[in-house]
Amino acid sequence: MPATRLKSLIPAFPALAAAIILFLVGTYRTDLTCDRAANSCTWRDGLFGGDPTTFPISDVREVKYEGGRGKHGGDGQVLIVLANGKEESFGKADDDVAKATTEEARAFFAGTGASYHWGTSPRTWMFVAAAGMLLASLSLFVTAFRKPPTTEASRKQRNNEIAVLAMGIVTLTVISTIITACVT
Repeated sequence: MPATRLKSLIPAFPALAAAIILFLVGTYRTDLTCDRAANSCTWRDGLFGGDPTTFPISDVREVKYEGGRGKHGGDGQVLIVLANGKEESFGKADDDVAKATTEEARAFFAGTGASYHWGTSPRTWMFVAAAGMLLASLSLFVTAFRKPPTTEASRKQRNNEIAVLAMGIVTLTVISTIITACVT
């Protein structure tokens, strides 16, 4: 394989790595589901929802609010303290939302309500960005293995294709950054 083709593969690998990372981060979930009739709670936390941990409702000793989190100290989270001393955190959000979530959880564990559920959903925008990065990396791989241009016109066309691809990657990055800033 000529050295110029190998050089054109260099940007394909970071694009592919970014696609994989965005996909994995997008699958991260936290879920707490409790059913009073079954006296059980199921906790899931991790990539693809993680492995479930089940514990009796009666094992919850305390529901605490922890504030002053985040970049500027304006975020909070809910902590449940289990009988074995283990703390599980959930409900990470701005202070008002975290405080409301804490009160809802306290009410449930104090005996109000038949069930309780709190959870995060997959981050769809990360899947969209991952798909864009995957397409970008695939197009770079295809471009690297295409027959090299033989005329000046075909060289210009190839350069235009690469410029459009680069602009697409930059656009996806900017859109993902804006969405991240709006979501967090």
